Amino acid sequence: MKEENYLLEQQIEILKEKGLIIKDTALGKQILEHFNFFDIIKVYKNLFIVNNVFVKNTTIEKVFLFYHYDRGIQNILFKYSVYIERIFKNRLAEILSQEIGITKQEYLNIENYTVRNNNNLILNNTLKEIRDIEGISEHPSILLKKITFSTTINLYNFLNEKLKEKMIYFNYKDNEKQQAKNLFRNSLYIIRRYRNEIAHSMDFINYRAERYIIFRYLKKY
Repeated sequence: MKEENYLLEQQIEILKEKGLIIKDTALGKQILEHFNFFDIIKVYKNLFIVNNVFVKNTTIEKVFLFYHYDRGIQNILFKYSVYIERIFKNRLAEILSQEIGITKQEYLNIENYTVRNNNNLILNNTLKEIRDIEGISEHPSILLKKITFSTTINLYNFLNEKLKEKMIYFNYKDNEKQQAKNLFRNSLYIIRRYRNEIAHSMDFINYRAERYIIFRYLKKY
């Protein structure tokens, strides 16, 4: 018996012992060949497992069907997170070129950014990472495409307040500037974090971001 078949049979027995219904062992093996065993036991435990035992009448087909549904949702979210990243980078490049300049010497000058909470190291590392990119145009609209979403967000975080306000797409009242900026910043953070969970096949369904969005602001804007 091949080692992989032995491991699959072991996995099936463990799942059966925990109460998962697997009537067709061959089908169960096929599912487990495409479905990470860890996902069943760890990722979906809050949905299908109570006190270390599967909820009554839970079949492997039902769990696998939910897995496909979950992956479908993740694929949609990932697709639109990439779309949002592209818009965000284009907007930031536009602001940098219009308000600061189109050369690295201009828009990567540390004097054009505001350090908060003693985050000098983060700012210096962010600027260095962008500055070290070679072989392409210096124009922000080209260069920002080569850096990560995370680095782009870091660069945005160090903009002065006036430029941050220019980055925001939606309308807001003068007395709600800070609320609008918080909403924008937290939205970027949450999108990036959830996309990382999806991209690295981590525990997306149970992940909870450290930051949050106040939904009444979403409705307002």
